[in-house]
Amino acid sequence: GIQVHGEARQEVQAGQRVALNITDVEVRQIPRGSVLVPAGTLEPTFRLDMEMYLLPGKKEMKQRDRVRIHVGTSEVLGRVFLLDRETLQPGERAMVQLRLESQLVVSRQDRVVIRSYSPMDTIGGGPVLDPLPPRHKRFDKEVLDRLATRLSGGPGDLVLQKLGGSAAFGTKEIQAGTGLSEEETSRTLTELLEEGEILLLGDQYIRREGASVLRDQLEDALDTFHRNFPLRPGLSREEVRSRFFQGYSTRFFNRFLETMEEEGLLEARQSFLAAAGFSPEPTEAQSQGIRAMEEAFLQGGFLPPDPAELVTAAGKDAGEYYLYLLGQQKLVKINEQIVFATEYYFRARRILISFLLEKGELKLGDARDLLDSSRKYVLPLLEHFDGLKITRRTGETRIPGPLARKHLEETPETA
Repeated sequence: GIQVHGEARQEVQAGQRVALNITDVEVRQIPRGSVLVPAGTLEPTFRLDMEMYLLPGKKEMKQRDRVRIHVGTSEVLGRVFLLDRETLQPGERAMVQLRLESQLVVSRQDRVVIRSYSPMDTIGGGPVLDPLPPRHKRFDKEVLDRLATRLSGGPGDLVLQKLGGSAAFGTKEIQAGTGLSEEETSRTLTELLEEGEILLLGDQYIRREGASVLRDQLEDALDTFHRNFPLRPGLSREEVRSRFFQGYSTRFFNRFLETMEEEGLLEARQSFLAAAGFSPEPTEAQSQGIRAMEEAFLQGGFLPPDPAELVTAAGKDAGEYYLYLLGQQKLVKINEQIVFATEYYFRARRILISFLLEKGELKLGDARDLLDSSRKYVLPLLEHFDGLKITRRTGETRIPGPLARKHLEETPETA
């Protein structure tokens, strides 16, 4: 419930004296200076940046002076850290960081009143520029420029500042970081999108030039990788994410790659990323080694060789031949030890699914006999099929999974 001087209201405005009836909260739980905000809007802070004006006729302020800090009805103790000078003279303004002894809840543009520690005398004040700042080094031009923008810049300047470099943030993070209202944030983001200053990729915004930097970094990394490993299909998708996209959302990452594909800058191949137009081209000597390795897996059939042992025995460059065969989908990796020639993998899939759909269930022994293989190879294969929802394990048997028939239909007829 909301009341103004005993009269019920549906809404109230700044400047009115308001009484609130809040459920499940006792008066004793709300100390003087408490702030009521929508959930997730503000966070308590031990630091805040502000522009401080020192009143004429007061004593000069020095670095680390202890003061009393008032915001709303709150009073906490703290120290003043001057960011752009050694002392603040009466009648002057300066960028300062207040480091508090108790937490406050403040938002950008809240007014702060500063009183001397002793005697208690009002000596100055000013607006909050950043309610959740990191610790700053003094005389840091970048910090001072950022605070100047927060002091006099418009909403667009604040959003672009938040999206500095190649940073990407969601709407709520931008709102919290700029101190803008929800309506201002939404309107400003729409304007910047229309002007082409920023991009929305997935669920995060990024400056256009920031996206270009990321794009260039990824293109350079792919070109370098292809030069160093010409037989490999490309960088793994997960490696790209860990190297270049830490701190970005999954939706941003996926949409970023999609835009690069749409622009013809890269190609996504299963779990690998390659530069557009790249195709591994082995030399004649390499082709001979690759064919020999593929033949070893084909001869193994449902009892394939151990990849690590085969690579070791084959000698120099064999590891690259193995990765080439995986990239060209000539081999199917079940795990690090079990790898089938693709022809035999699909043959096993057709044989086992057909039996499963006809009989209704499949035991490990059945699969072993059908493939004339051993438990060492068949069990990981069945667990792999479990993951693909081809099979579903119930006790010691397997029954058709929800995608069994679909995978059978997608299995090549030649298998």
